[in-house]
Amino acid sequence: MNKIILLAALFAVFLVSGCIDNEPTVSPTEQVYNFASSYDTRSYDTCYQMMTSDYQDKHPFANFIDGCKALDSDEYQFIGATKEYINDDTAIVDVQYNQTRESLDISWSGIGTEIVTETKEDEVKLVNERGEWKFTVFPVIVV
Repeated sequence: MNKIILLAALFAVFLVSGCIDNEPTVSPTEQVYNFASSYDTRSYDTCYQMMTSDYQDKHPFANFIDGCKALDSDEYQFIGATKEYINDDTAIVDVQYNQTRESLDISWSGIGTEIVTETKEDEVKLVNERGEWKFTVFPVIVV
């Protein structure tokens, strides 16, 4: 009887310790803000660590850095997160951003271009990987 109680107690400790290790300390929304802040300060190594291991396997760090530097960050301006949805180990964060683009302007005075800025909303997907919320794709709308 004592062995059964001891085994049950050990099993309970094993379960509890396993759950604690995989519980993220930062919410998906906080991780979105962390990525935006790290990107703004050009802490690309920190941004890269926020990507899933699958993403990192497919995109070497040097390529990630090149992509960050080539990205026209004037096109997207992160406003903020609006909602968060968590389902087990996946999360969706709704974010608002401004998108600035050149638009063709045709008028009686001629043809030209104008700069147009639109406020948009989109989703960013994250997954819980080893106790941290990680991005599955580069969140261009957050930078």
